[in-house]
Parts: sequence; structure tokens; C-alpha cells
Amino acid sequence: MVVAEITLGDLLHWQRGLTFRPAIGEREDSALERSITWAVTVRTTQPILPALRGGEIVVVPPRRLERLREADIGGATDLVRLLADQPITALMVDPEFAEHQLPGVRLLVTSGTFPHDAEATLNRLLTERRAELYRVGSELSRALSAASISGAGLDALLDSASAVVSRELVLQDADGALLASSRGARDRGALPTGTIQRLLRGTDGEAARISTVDGVTWLAQPVALVDGRPGRRGSVLAIQVSATASREAERLVLAQTAAAVELMLGQGGEAVRAASERANREALVADLLFGRLVSREAADARARLLGIDPTRPTRVALLSSSSGNLPSRVRGTLPHDRKLPGAAVGDGEYALILADPARLAQDRRDIGAVARTLRTSDPALLLVFSEEVRGAANVSQALAQARALARLASCGAIHGEVIDAGDVVTTGLFGLLYPLYSGQDLDRASGRDRLQAFATALLGPLEAHDRKRKADLVPTLDAWLQHGGALAEAAEQLDVHRNTLAYRLGRVEQLTGLTLSDTRTRLLLQVALAVRSMENALNSD
Repeated sequence: MVVAEITLGDLLHWQRGLTFRPAIGEREDSALERSITWAVTVRTTQPILPALRGGEIVVVPPRRLERLREADIGGATDLVRLLADQPITALMVDPEFAEHQLPGVRLLVTSGTFPHDAEATLNRLLTERRAELYRVGSELSRALSAASISGAGLDALLDSASAVVSRELVLQDADGALLASSRGARDRGALPTGTIQRLLRGTDGEAARISTVDGVTWLAQPVALVDGRPGRRGSVLAIQVSATASREAERLVLAQTAAAVELMLGQGGEAVRAASERANREALVADLLFGRLVSREAADARARLLGIDPTRPTRVALLSSSSGNLPSRVRGTLPHDRKLPGAAVGDGEYALILADPARLAQDRRDIGAVARTLRTSDPALLLVFSEEVRGAANVSQALAQARALARLASCGAIHGEVIDAGDVVTTGLFGLLYPLYSGQDLDRASGRDRLQAFATALLGPLEAHDRKRKADLVPTLDAWLQHGGALAEAAEQLDVHRNTLAYRLGRVEQLTGLTLSDTRTRLLLQVALAVRSMENALNSD
């Protein structure tokens, strides 16, 4: 297990009463990265310090310094000269002592009264923080091992590390391409290419490790990966950090995860190329799914680049879950011989474009099999198929519809593990209401088309039966619903026996496959009958 070091920067975050002064001629950012082992206090008799192993904070209380002078052992200047060549990290002194700073010595300057128990306080704090780091390191080691053994890929590895400290991680190659990321950082790179290349060259020292991008601060380190292409070397792993808090836990996660990434890829250039190509392809697909392209022509060109015929009818399949790591789990479960264009579209969402009518049935079966496999460990997972749209430029509308239905299902408004937007019984009134709410009607020519399709889906089998048999199942259903399901009143209006009415309602259930005792089904049928009444009235001329 990688052991994290505690640095001067960490100590200054914990002890706000200390002011730091780097050694003369030393860069402050580099000095703050110096590690700390323990605190020791100067003695008033020879030897004035215990054996130093390196990394100590030497505490110099003013009273002890005064006693050293009284004993003619030396003053502040003598002490600084004595320690200048020692492997200590810094001196903890009062403001008066700080006036004697010489090259080679870093100072932690107290404010107010010098603490009488400074050594004990510092060592207790260091012990507590090391215990916490050991706990985090042990938990992280178990999580990384499980992710590596599972074979789920780099995204799953970074997700497991992210879960330990609730920080996002990204892995980028030397050109800035996103090779992998934890789920909260999907579809975006953390660091600009210039920052990555400076870090890989090591020209800016420790300063290159900290970057703030769009208000988010990242701590980064190179990862020893080689992707096999001329002129390309290395990758960078970055973790999101607080701009104002200590970062010892994040450094531990970064170092330990980097080691796991190197081990997983085994210096394998082919693995890096595959991850980079997958990330680049998903970025192209995401542009289509989110409607980011500036024109229909640009969308058509992007579709052709992805092997999609932009003139064909297209649907979107959306896998949605509230649990983490869904995109990487989907990628690891999809058939490897199928190159369905897909991309992560949210923390727990992965969308695929279905653009080949000849393979639509097989695509649906394959994606359904993926959903069933994932559902064994994620029972809440949903699979949603959008309605058909025409043209690559309209794929974003299909995604929006699928996401809306997934959200309705997640809050219990729609029921089912697999939801087809074209299934009126499953989507119910939401299939009619969504276009009004969203202001778009996908590939429908008009609202009338959608209303007619809704009514036909529910009443079509009954209308066909009535035409063929010269029967009255539709009027029977209408009368029964108008009387709130009361057999006696409906039978009286229709002038038939109650048993005859009950028989007809049984035939309605047989032909439609619906359960008339379900209140939701009754509402759908009432709306469908109202649509037919409106059609008849408006078309009577």
C-alpha cells in the first residue's frame, strides 16, 4: 500500500495560527510540499537535539532559547547555523526569532503567546492524521483491488477511488484526450493540454501539479503510460481537491490510484489506444445526442462519420440508474462484436443510437440482454426506447424524450423495467402530455396524428371487431365508462341485460389485453373515446 506523507502545506491548513517563511531563495510552493515526520524540541543542555532522521519540525520555545544563551551554548543565529545542514523540514519559532532567518532554514512563525506544549500538540495531530490516512489507504486498497479484479475497466477503477474520498478523478493522455474518469467528471477533461505537457516535461516543478479550471482545483501527477505512438509519452491522473483545505488524503488516493492504473494497463500501449479511441468516439456520439452541432448538414456529416445513415429512421435506447458507475458497466457488458454508437449522457445514464432498421429487432434484444445482466446487481436499472425520429439532427429530441420517461419511471409515474415510448399502455397520458410540455413533437406531422395514434392503439382492436361483426363493443365500453363502471345503469342505457353487458366487457378485455378494473386503464380508454368523439364531430362535414 502506498503511504501518504504529511506536508508543511497540510500542517498550515490545520494550524491557522502559524505563518510560513520559506528558506531564502526557495520557492514557496516547492517548500510547502516538504514532508513532516515528527516534532522535537530543543534542549537546554548538550546535545541540544536528539538524533535527527529527517523531516522533523524543530520547536524552539523562546524561554529555552534564552536558557541556551545564559548557558553560553548559543543564541538564535548559532542555532540556525547548526541546523542549516540538517535534514529537518522547518523550525517553529516566535516572531522575534524569525528576524534571524538564514539561507537553508524554513520557519513556522507563531502568533501571540508561544504554545508551551507545541511538541505534544503537533505530534498528537500528526498521529491522528496518520491513523486516518491509514484507514483511507486500507479502504482504498480494497476498493482498487476489487475494481481491478472485476475487469470492468478504467472508469470503474476511478469510480472506486472516487467513492472513498468523494472526489472526482480523470485520466488524460498527453494530448488532453480523456482516457477515463469517475462518473461525476464524465465527458470533460480536467486539465488543458498545455498544463498536461508541462507536467509531463517537469519544467514547472511542483507548481504544475495544481491547476484551477473553470473554478475547480485539480491535483495531478504523471502516470507511467506509453501509448506506442511516436512523439507521445505519458498520461496524467488528476483528482479534484479543495482550494482551501489540506490535501493529504487526495495525495494518497492519487498516488495509490496511479499505481493501480499502471498495473491495470501493464504499460500496454494497445490498451491506452483503445481507451483513447473509445473516448474520442463517445465524444462524437455525445455531440449528436445533445444537439451540439451547428446545422443539419453538420449533424448529417457527423452521423456519416459514425457509420449512421442520416436519412434513416433513428431511435435512442437509454439505460438509466441511480447507482454509480453505469457507463463503464454498460461498456463492459455490451457485445464486443457490435459497434453501436453510444455515450455516457449523465452520471447514471448511457444512451445508444439505433439507426439501422434492418437490425432494430436484434439491437433491441442485445440491449435488453445487457439490461437484464446489469439488473442482477442493480435492480432499479431502467431501459427506455424513444420514439422514431428522422434525421441525425433530431436525435437530441429522441434522447430528451427517453430521459423524460426515465425520470417519470424513477418517481413512480410510469411502471416497468423496459419502457417503450410507442407503447400507449405503458406511457399512458404522458405520451400525449410530453410533446405539449416540451414544445416538440418528434417526428409527428401534427398533434392530430399523435391523438389519432393514441386512440387507435387502445380502441383499434375493438373498432376492427365491430366493423367485421357489426357489433357494439365500442358503444358498450363508452356507456359503461360514462356510468362509472356501474353495470345496471349502463345496461339500462344500452337496453341490454346485465349479463349481456358483462359478456361484452369480457370481450373488450380479451381483444385489448387490458384490465378494466384498473383505474388508470379506464382513464386512458376515456381519453381515447373522447378523441374519437372529437374526430367524428369535427369531420362530420
